[in-house]
Amino acid sequence: MINSELGSRCIKYMAEKGADKSQYTLVIHDKEEINFNETGIVLFRSTNHSEITLRAIKANKMSKVSMTNLEEDFIRERISDLMDMCDASEVDENNDIAPYQNSEEFKDGEDKADVEKIHRVICKFLRDCKEQYPSLKINESYVCFNKVEEHIVNSNGVDFKTSTGEYEINIFYAAKEGDKSSSFNAVVICVNELPEDLLECSNVRNKLEESIEQLSCTGINGKFNGNMIITPECLLDFIRSYNNAFLSDMPLITKTSILVDKLNERVASEKLTISCNANHPDISSKAFVTKDGFKAENVTYIEKGILKSYLLSQYGAKKTGLKLNPTEHIIMVEPGEKSLEEMIKGTDRGIILGRFSGGEPASNGDFSGVAKNSYYIEAGEIKFPLKETMISGNLYDIFNSIDDISKEVLNLGYASLPWIKVNGITISGKE
Repeated sequence: MINSELGSRCIKYMAEKGADKSQYTLVIHDKEEINFNETGIVLFRSTNHSEITLRAIKANKMSKVSMTNLEEDFIRERISDLMDMCDASEVDENNDIAPYQNSEEFKDGEDKADVEKIHRVICKFLRDCKEQYPSLKINESYVCFNKVEEHIVNSNGVDFKTSTGEYEINIFYAAKEGDKSSSFNAVVICVNELPEDLLECSNVRNKLEESIEQLSCTGINGKFNGNMIITPECLLDFIRSYNNAFLSDMPLITKTSILVDKLNERVASEKLTISCNANHPDISSKAFVTKDGFKAENVTYIEKGILKSYLLSQYGAKKTGLKLNPTEHIIMVEPGEKSLEEMIKGTDRGIILGRFSGGEPASNGDFSGVAKNSYYIEAGEIKFPLKETMISGNLYDIFNSIDDISKEVLNLGYASLPWIKVNGITISGKE
């Protein structure tokens, strides 16, 4: 339960200690979690975690502290420490807090977990997997309900409260038969309402069946440039890397981003439209308020290939002099017109990339790594699951070389994405 007055008192305490500007953030996280593996349910636990983060600015010097002890005497001691840290910090005129906005309260999802249902659907899932997929090995997995309450107050009069509740499904698995085993993989989905049948939830069944197919992987000979169909989960990783490398604070402040001064210019295929939909109705993992204390907006930052917005924090916007569009990185990509089946049939030679194993791309977007849980395509047909296959390319180039985007979309609860087909990828095998 949020103590509505504590935030105001903390703002007052920081002002009394010399803060020119300050922000208080309280997060209360209640979790009901059941862990399981192929042997059955192994753990049930309820946890509660409350944390306050205080941020103070004095003479353009900023510092912050976090604490889990919510007793006011302790908080006041930490405020004294906070102001000492401010005095020792560097001056930066770009340090700031959110301006006044009308106070609001936001609510989404349920208030309480249906623990009996969590138990029931896990037991059914394990029975069905044992009967239908005996070679499948379920590693340590869990289903949990997350109830999160947040209160943000600042010295400019900001006062936002949020309450969200959602179920999180994490299934970690591989297949094993004799001395053969498939590569480890995972399904991570968030939903407002827990389904009765986990196998039929989102793409769970397809992913598990693919793992069994991948018991018999085949390598390819040599190296070639071909097409790559990127699965939604893998696409999300590429988009996050793209955002970090080109559109976020540090690369724009240091001007290492290749998209500096590219607003309202074409930076990707005209087929590509990407949004940060912080509170879209189809998304269960909603974000109503940013960490900086702004009411979150839904922002389309690439529209038909045109860069419409950077993804900056308040500090990054002030430091670069660019417009702030406050949002959170809950990614949605607009679907295309072709089916995934049509995209495969139109592929002369290439792969379906299920998972990418490699380091973060270079500042210019270059990447290379191993294609995991992936398939080889030739003459419009999926031939076999792949092993020991390397891929390399460039993030900027692949978003500019999109052949097709599927009309099918996978909603993960924290993102909604289609499959995309790109060209110009270097693919190499060891056999």
